[in-house]
Amino acid sequence: MKIIFDSVIFQLQKKGGASNYWLEFFKRFQKSENCYYFLSSKENYLNKEFLDFIATNEIQKLPDKRYSGKLLRVFNPPKIQLIDNGIFHSTVYRWCKNKNIKNIITLHDFTHQKYMKGYHKILNTFLKRRAIKHADGIVCISQNTYKDLLEFYPKAEKKHIKIIYNGFNDKVFYHIENIVIPEQYQFLEGKKFLLFVGQREGYKNFDFMLKILEHISNLNLVVVGGKELDEKVLKTKNLSSRIYMLRNVSDSDLNVLYHLSYCFVYPSLYEGFGIPICEAMNCGCPVIAFNNSSIPEVMNGAGILLENNDIEGVIAELHKLDNEEYRNQIISAQYTACKKFSWDIAYMQMKNFYEEVGND
Repeated sequence: MKIIFDSVIFQLQKKGGASNYWLEFFKRFQKSENCYYFLSSKENYLNKEFLDFIATNEIQKLPDKRYSGKLLRVFNPPKIQLIDNGIFHSTVYRWCKNKNIKNIITLHDFTHQKYMKGYHKILNTFLKRRAIKHADGIVCISQNTYKDLLEFYPKAEKKHIKIIYNGFNDKVFYHIENIVIPEQYQFLEGKKFLLFVGQREGYKNFDFMLKILEHISNLNLVVVGGKELDEKVLKTKNLSSRIYMLRNVSDSDLNVLYHLSYCFVYPSLYEGFGIPICEAMNCGCPVIAFNNSSIPEVMNGAGILLENNDIEGVIAELHKLDNEEYRNQIISAQYTACKKFSWDIAYMQMKNFYEEVGND
């Protein structure tokens, strides 16, 4: 089976969930399948890991338009020559016009449709609708994304749809008994802190973390990634001395932070999946999250799941985690629950879905 990918996402993301998603699949399909990749000019790519991938693998290249990623995502790839049939799976929302090539898209979430306004929402909705219309197969990364798909595009129900859960990197994020703390993080040793990872705007609900600190005076907060914190807000709430903003944190260092953290609180009000939950679980860090969107699927019956913005419930659970027996019960259940999510499993399911759509 011939499989064709584009590479637009790596022009749009220097690092992120979507680009990680595609790299995990590229690495696996490249080893076992007859793959082709639409490539643009090297200088257009932001993602170093992707540039390493194409430099260290003998890949079959197809020339894409020499546009930037922001423009390229709007245009479909050139008509493919010398490939009479196969699967085209775009990393964004493009489709291939060759008659004998089947188009597949992945839908991660409906964040733009639910929470955004203006140009970004209009463009994403246009591209998504166009891709869904021309898709022969649709991959949803959770049951909740599938539910959202049918809410916004009910006609899509007639198409081939497969729910394929994300995996997580269990070669990096795993429990280490005697973890070595890098010098730059030794100031955190002995501190009782919550961990927050990623973007903080809107539905990510970061302000809830500040409420926790206002209620529990001996807790600190470590924030990894995202934009600069608003110092005016922190000073108004007298929280500046208890919040640590960390940037350019490697995955191996994030693994250390999961180990050091008292608890990973994930206050998001909407997710297509939620990979950080799996990472924290496999590192042995108790997880508290809210019962919405895909989060119950990813928690998989483990961790601590509460209703949205239940500050009293979160405070009560944080105090309960002081009990070693209760804490160990939570951690043990989490280890088992997160094993459901594997990139190897996702790869096999994706391969089977390609064959199913290709043979239809």
